[in-house]
Amino acid sequence: MKRIVSTLSLSFLAACSFAPLSIPVANFYIASGSSATLICYSKVSKAITVQFASVVYEGDALYQPGQGLGDNSTVELQLYGRASDPDPGSSAQVKCVNESAEDILLSSTPISLVANEQKRVFAGGSSLAQLVSKNEYYLGGSLNDGTIFGFPGRIDFTDGVVKANF
Repeated sequence: MKRIVSTLSLSFLAACSFAPLSIPVANFYIASGSSATLICYSKVSKAITVQFASVVYEGDALYQPGQGLGDNSTVELQLYGRASDPDPGSSAQVKCVNESAEDILLSSTPISLVANEQKRVFAGGSSLAQLVSKNEYYLGGSLNDGTIFGFPGRIDFTDGVVKANF
């Protein structure tokens, strides 16, 4: 009986050690419309204290276009991460800045979003694993769309989690 309990306990521990760790990420948004040459960031304040080799952000993205000239029914999104505040002098919730050496590309290929259609997006890797161990970090994106001139819209990121495997 003792041997059966020990075997079951070890089996349970082994099974749990391969399950992914999921940490919720607060909802955030980035501006769209006038951000074609900018990366717009929102702060994330949810650290993971364990070091992982690779981490993936997974969340729902909803593109809501602003009014504009040209075709803004779809956009191509690149996701980025950053360890430091992109604009320390600003108190805005969303901070849009020109690309710099501090910006870390998290999506290996552009992500297509259709206006008003929610889509589950994934991005990450070893670079994100380094960011999520900090007390705060920044997630954001840059857009390419067909708008000639547009008023700001937004992309809402909801139900996000950072997933890591042991």
